Amino acid sequence: MIKLVEKEHCSGCTACMACCPKEAISMCADEEGFKYPVIDRNRCVECGKCVRTCPITNKQKKNPVVASYIAINNNKNQREASASGGLFSVIAHYVLERNGVVFGAAYDEKLRVKHIAIEHEADLEKLRMSKYVQSDLGDTFKQVDKYLKADRIVLFSGTPCQVAGLRAYINREDANLILLDLVCHGVPSPKLFEDYKAALSEKYESDIQNIYFRSKVLGHHLSTIAVRFSNGKLIHSIRLVKSYPRLWFAGFASRPSCYACSFKEEDRVSDFTLFDSFKSAGQYGFKDDDMGLSNVYVRTQKAIDLWKQIETQVTAVNTETAVTNKNDGDMIYESAVKNKAHAEFWSDYGKLSYTELIDKYIPYSKKEAIMDKVKRVMVSTGLSKNLKIKKLLTKIKK
Repeated sequence: MIKLVEKEHCSGCTACMACCPKEAISMCADEEGFKYPVIDRNRCVECGKCVRTCPITNKQKKNPVVASYIAINNNKNQREASASGGLFSVIAHYVLERNGVVFGAAYDEKLRVKHIAIEHEADLEKLRMSKYVQSDLGDTFKQVDKYLKADRIVLFSGTPCQVAGLRAYINREDANLILLDLVCHGVPSPKLFEDYKAALSEKYESDIQNIYFRSKVLGHHLSTIAVRFSNGKLIHSIRLVKSYPRLWFAGFASRPSCYACSFKEEDRVSDFTLFDSFKSAGQYGFKDDDMGLSNVYVRTQKAIDLWKQIETQVTAVNTETAVTNKNDGDMIYESAVKNKAHAEFWSDYGKLSYTELIDKYIPYSKKEAIMDKVKRVMVSTGLSKNLKIKKLLTKIKK
C-alpha cells in the first residue's frame, strides 16, 4: 500500500496530488487548518509516482548562490507598495512584458490567500506585499505546466517548499520556467487566520477590505500591520490587529513541518532568492532610506541573464553571502521555533474564543502597549516621517 510522507514532515506542497495520473489524491484540511494529501484507495493503482515526486523524501539538485546583491526597485511607487525593496515587481515586469505569466500569492474576494496566475501589469499589485498565511495552491502546478507547454515564460514565486514541490512536479529542465523563493519564517494556519478576521470584523462592526502585514506607514524598520475595513476605518498598532502575527512569531501558529523545515539551507532549487535587508546596507555604502531594501541571491545562468536585462531598473551593490547571511539570513538555516505551550494552545483551540486565546497565550506587556500608542501618535501627527524618532523606536523595540 502506498504511504506518503509522515504528516509532521509534509509541507502541503501539492506535488503528489498534481502528479497522480488517476487523480486519486486530494488535499484536505485538518483541525489546525492545514491541508494534507489524502489518497482515495478506490482510485489509486499503486504506481508510486506520488512517492517518487515528493520533495521531502527525494533529493533534488540544488543551486548554489553565484552572485548576491542588496538592491531596490528604481520605481518609487512600486517599492513603496512592496514588503521590502520591490525586486519581485521588477522580475515580474520582465516576464509580463514578454507575454509571460506570473504566479504568486494573492487575496481572493473573501481575503483567503491563494496562488493565482496573472498576465497583465495591472494585476501585479495583487501579488505584492507579504501575506502571513499558507497560500492555497489548488491546481497551480498543472497550470504552470500548461503554460510551459504552450511555450510561455512562467515566473513562480513562493515559499521554498512550494518551489521545491513545483520543481519536483515539472521534473525537467525548461528555459522558460523561472523559480523565485523567499526566506521563510514558517507558514501560519489558514484556520487561525479566519478566526482572526472574524474577531476583527466583530470588534469593528465591519467587513475587512484589506490586511497589510507589512505596512510602511512608519517605514521599513518599524513596519506594522494595518487593517482597512469596508466602513473606511484604517486600524493599526492595536493589540487585536497585531494578535495573529504575534501568535505566529510566538511559535503557536506555524505548520508542524515548519518547526523542522526540510529546506533550511543556502543552496536551493530556485533561480532567485529574495529576503529583507535590514542590517547590511551600511557595510556596503548603500543608503538605507527606510523604505525597504532587498537581499537578492542569484543562483543560475538563467537568473544571471535575466539580471543583466533588468539592471537599469534597479539600484544594486554586490555583497558577500557570508555577510548577508549573518546580518539578515538567520532564517535561511533556522526553522521556526515551536512554543513550549503549543500543544496546550491547540488543545484549548475550539474551547476558548479567539480573544480568550490571545489573552491566555500572548499577554500584552506594558512596554508593547506604550510602543503601540507612540506609533499611533506618530501616524496621526505626521511624526512618522521623523527618522530620528523612528531609529530610537527601532532600538527600543529590539
